[in-house]
Amino acid sequence: MKEIIKIILTVFLLPLVLLADALKAPASLLKKAGYIILVIIAGGIFWGVCYRNTIRGGEIFLYQTGFLDKLSEVKTIGTSMLPTVKNGEAVSMHNPKKFGVEQGDLVSFNNIETGSKYYLKRVIGMPEEELALVNGYVTINGQALKEDYILKPGVTWGNTFLPDCEKYKIPKGKVAVMGDNRQASTDSRVIGFVDLDDIEGVIKKNNERQFIEVPKKKSQTDLTISPEKLAEELNKMRAEVNARPLRVNSKLNVIALNRAKMVAGNVLNWKNDGGKLTDTVDKSGYKYLLVQEMITFGQYTELELVEQIDNSAIYRADFASSQYYDLGVATAPANRGACGFPVVAIVIGWPTTPDYTSETINDWKKELEIVSGFLTIIKDLKNKPGFNNSEIDKLVTALTEQLLIAQTLFDRTQRNEWMTESDYASIADYNENLKEILPNLTAFFESNAQKFDAGTKERIDSLTTSVINMSDYLKKMEEVGQLMAAEDWAGMKKKAEEMLAISKTDDEKAAGNFWIGAAEYQNGQIVEATQHLLQATMLNPKFSEAYATLTEISLSQRNLTLGMTYAQKCIQLDGQNVTCHLGLGTIYLGMGRKAEGIKELEAAARLQPDSAEIKEILKKAKAI
Repeated sequence: MKEIIKIILTVFLLPLVLLADALKAPASLLKKAGYIILVIIAGGIFWGVCYRNTIRGGEIFLYQTGFLDKLSEVKTIGTSMLPTVKNGEAVSMHNPKKFGVEQGDLVSFNNIETGSKYYLKRVIGMPEEELALVNGYVTINGQALKEDYILKPGVTWGNTFLPDCEKYKIPKGKVAVMGDNRQASTDSRVIGFVDLDDIEGVIKKNNERQFIEVPKKKSQTDLTISPEKLAEELNKMRAEVNARPLRVNSKLNVIALNRAKMVAGNVLNWKNDGGKLTDTVDKSGYKYLLVQEMITFGQYTELELVEQIDNSAIYRADFASSQYYDLGVATAPANRGACGFPVVAIVIGWPTTPDYTSETINDWKKELEIVSGFLTIIKDLKNKPGFNNSEIDKLVTALTEQLLIAQTLFDRTQRNEWMTESDYASIADYNENLKEILPNLTAFFESNAQKFDAGTKERIDSLTTSVINMSDYLKKMEEVGQLMAAEDWAGMKKKAEEMLAISKTDDEKAAGNFWIGAAEYQNGQIVEATQHLLQATMLNPKFSEAYATLTEISLSQRNLTLGMTYAQKCIQLDGQNVTCHLGLGTIYLGMGRKAEGIKELEAAARLQPDSAEIKEILKKAKAI
């Protein structure tokens, strides 16, 4: 021990030893002065580093031994602790080594199951206690807990690690944790018991346990989940990360039912004895590149299932991934002793082929026939007396381009091949070109009506009837624009709803939803507007204007984080969108990120140099 102390003192006193040697050295006064200055500088740096490291090491030692409490603030993400802690709320955590961990405390922890995330949960069971889940309630040592702090009573269902009606003795050094929003929480029921050493922070609650009579078995095994409603709720979550919407697949519904029945019949050992998901899928005939499933137990609504997925580090990444296209869901009743509960199986898949509907294939076939028909008529008029060849050549060129696009997309859908990025761009070009071609065709036919023979007139009338819906759509879109210019928001919404009603393609439906949402936003209908705008982005993931309006809505609600996501996506899709640069700049300023905010505002000013409003905003930003 004496030797260790001697070494430590020698290291700390090294600069003084060197300084003494410098003074004793047989050298000129000038050399001594230079050497002394060098020793002082180096020694100062050395002492500074040693001092900081010593203080830091001391703090860590005192923290780990429980002598020191370092208060840390953590911002929560998710709804798993409602109503106690809200999404986005900041909470202050104490040192668990100093204050200890008891039942009822809120704890922050990180382990191999949570990955890079820290979970915030409530301690429900302590080491060596016996825990069981019975018909929606937690029992400790055979007594049912009275939990006034949870969001909804009687819904604490088991899961893959802690099934219902199974008694577990919590190991030494571990605790059982659960979120207060039991139906949305991924906790010990899924990830297992938590090691006390993995707990980084604690909020002391000092709650005394209260118990109620153990609930008797009641019929809770029946549950119906609508695949369509679940897809709708999941697609709202997916829209936040710009993932394409999931579609319900009948084969996956059957697969989900088979999985739910298998789990219900073997709740404890289904993972080991029930066979892999891929085995079930292979037998079904569903051809796939990827499949994934989530199994959960208990009574849920479609929205509650999505909340559970959204709060799960295990499932969220897959269920929010654009790799998956198809969805299936089913339930099956399970009975275990005193417990009865439904098993829910949700399966998502990436099919090897897109499986276009006959409606989609027929739509492109019809487009092909219409464009081909018009092109044939126009070509036949070339060099005939009384017709303008220059006008005919322009129409032939435009229709030929449309024909090539329609042929490519019809072939793609008929062969059941995935659309490429180029194909999606072609669809956008096709729809944009129609806006110019249809009026030009109409004007050409009307100005030359007297020159057509009876057969040609009949063919023109037939083709015109086929595109009348397209003409009506474009007309209504024009009327929407006029009503917007007049700031008649109620009229604009009504006309946009008419426009949506006759829409056929996803792009047309996306535009209809966008205009409805834009009108609702102007009318102050924030929730409805957000829903329609998100639907627009799901139907057309490249709809930058929808993201621009979502940015404005987020700003108006002071939701800067979400607004930043929308604005960044908008700029990624369309770097020339002034609204999005302006919105992102304003958001950055609100977050205290001045340099980034000014950069975005300057981008907006470059795109719209005559805007006095943007110049004024930029001026104020620089003066902050």
